[in-house]
Amino acid sequence: MKKFFVLFLLLASCFILPFAQRANALAPVIIERSEFDYPSGFGQDQNYRSNQPNSDPTSEYRKTYSISESFDPECIGSSGGSCASYTHQTINQISQQLQQNSWTNNANRFMAHQWVYPIFQTSLTPEERSTALRNFRVNTQSPAYNSTVRMLDSRSKLCLLSRKIDQVAKFITQSSSYCIDEEVTDNIRFSQAILALNSLDSAYLQKKIGFRSIYFPNCEANTVPQKIPGELAEKLSSVGGQRPSDPVEYFFTHLQPGCKSSVAMSAQPCDLGSDGREDCKPKVEINMPFGAAPNSTADVLSFAIPVRRQTVANQDYSETVPNSATMDRPNPFNWVAKFFSQFYDDILDSRKNFSGNTLVKYFVPKETEKALDINLQHTYNFLPSADVDQLKQDDIPSSEDKTTGIGLHPGASNSKAIQYLKNSLIPCRSNPSCLSRL
Repeated sequence: MKKFFVLFLLLASCFILPFAQRANALAPVIIERSEFDYPSGFGQDQNYRSNQPNSDPTSEYRKTYSISESFDPECIGSSGGSCASYTHQTINQISQQLQQNSWTNNANRFMAHQWVYPIFQTSLTPEERSTALRNFRVNTQSPAYNSTVRMLDSRSKLCLLSRKIDQVAKFITQSSSYCIDEEVTDNIRFSQAILALNSLDSAYLQKKIGFRSIYFPNCEANTVPQKIPGELAEKLSSVGGQRPSDPVEYFFTHLQPGCKSSVAMSAQPCDLGSDGREDCKPKVEINMPFGAAPNSTADVLSFAIPVRRQTVANQDYSETVPNSATMDRPNPFNWVAKFFSQFYDDILDSRKNFSGNTLVKYFVPKETEKALDINLQHTYNFLPSADVDQLKQDDIPSSEDKTTGIGLHPGASNSKAIQYLKNSLIPCRSNPSCLSRL
């Protein structure tokens, strides 16, 4: 048995380690523009957002940024080539031009990779597919990485897809949603793939996927799927387009339960006075690239979450410190940050530097928070209970974390848990020099 285990580790190393260093190398998402509209072509999905932040419930997160300015003396008289006297200066304000042009949302990116990318490339040979499916990877260039979707049974996947169907229909009718009608493969969008699957014979569907229909109006234990209701089907069909020739193959290899949409959020820069007074500017819409995720109720994934863990959601994201993250570039916004105070009121005879803080309030959709909670519970299910308990203990904020104002990013717990899971599945986990290359 010991020899077999050693052989297994050696084999695992052969096909895991070549990809380990690339596992976190997620290509940044660059949003050229952002529109709440129906995509007018293919290959353009990143430029469309699914929701309207000003009409959606949001949670506020606050982050402070340091600004500073140096002031030089002003000479009003000289003697022998040197300054004889300096002018009186009243310095009561510092300001700095700032640009917010990136959003470090590692947890959302990992979550997107877990939920929205295909399980494997259909062109693989059986041997290649078998090897690939034994990997846990999140690199989009690798042939198989979606372990989260792989462990879903058909019922749970249909439940999540049903929520996605509802959201896509809302988006098509220009209601604020969390999923655009995304391009699944070249020239085929989600709505048309779903309609093609919905049109198949019930007996054929039963044989292929285990259910006679694909739409769950809700996902309670005693419910059964049904055909997509007529009004909902009309919304999906209103956009037209090409349908896949083999909808069942699409169900298993391309129709993913998550949404690749870039979710819109708002930011509000505020000047801080020395007395803590906030002078806030109007809100600006920015986007969280790949921010959408399954936003269904937790019961959809309850099969995968032990009862003892179903009450640990609702992390206080504002009091966590984010891990290193992939840099994305949403549509940027600029402002002149100011800090007001009676810094100096005297004759200034040498350079002086003054610093203070400015504040930005971020308004993140509550649906995104809920999706992060569900995803966190699902990730915990891959890990031993002792490891989960330790991760939750590590997430308890310190007194310093609570006062520094650096806790911004929703999903810091998710990022940590997913990274821990990836390291757990790599044979060099206990070797620090090896882990440093991941």
